[in-house]
Amino acid sequence: MDDSYSPERRRLLRRLGAAVGAFFTVILGIPAGATVLDPILRRGAAGWAEAGAAEAVKEGAATRFTYEVRAGWETRKQVGFLVREGETILALSARCTHAGCTVRFRDGRFRCPCHAGVFSLDGRPQEGPPEAPLERLETRIENGQVKVKA
Repeated sequence: MDDSYSPERRRLLRRLGAAVGAFFTVILGIPAGATVLDPILRRGAAGWAEAGAAEAVKEGAATRFTYEVRAGWETRKQVGFLVREGETILALSARCTHAGCTVRFRDGRFRCPCHAGVFSLDGRPQEGPPEAPLERLETRIENGQVKVKA
């Protein structure tokens, strides 16, 4: 009788095949799992980005700043504006709420170049298709620096 077809040998080969398969599943599964879970785990870890000196923000004008936002496993640069209302400093996203274009500050108002949307100095829509105000970002002041929650 030929030993190559014995039940013990088949059982050994099946177990060896299962062990090799499990090994490669674990080796390939760890990076795949990390890729899927990393953005979910990082989502709640928002930080504070410096937006500029509080004394540089003047009444009736908007001070442009950039900050980084974590989007999944990469970071993206965003644009915002600081606006002073008395003693309060507002931080507004420069992203138009209509189509996502970057608004510009001109003549005391924010203007969207895509569809001629116009927003007031405090971010409320005034003209054009935008119906929602510009997004307000959470701010705090530390050591004379305005910080924005990214």
